[in-house]
Amino acid sequence: DFWLALHCAEIYLTEIIVDDINTGFLDYLTRYSGLTKLKLAISQSQFYSKSLPSDELATVFWGDAGPLWRHAETLEEFIIDVAFECLWCFGEHNMPAFSKYTHLKRLSVCVRR
Repeated sequence: DFWLALHCAEIYLTEIIVDDINTGFLDYLTRYSGLTKLKLAISQSQFYSKSLPSDELATVFWGDAGPLWRHAETLEEFIIDVAFECLWCFGEHNMPAFSKYTHLKRLSVCVRR
């Protein structure tokens, strides 16, 4: 797994742009702090992934012990590029998470109805 290899090599990225979100990626984010820029590109194929559906990954991501909480003090740019409504979009389910990102300078997300 790519993300495990980065962790084992003690490589902790400050900027990440990713279009393949999986549990390995989420685990990697929980192992350190200091991320300043994160761009997630969620595709329709990702949404119907055989490994873990996108909404299930989003539920883990936004959860109380979600991986991005470790970066709440350092995250300055957060972009979620998704062309359809899903749990990756901003809504009541993830408002507590967004309230923690107090150093954001740039935010781009879709909004759930």
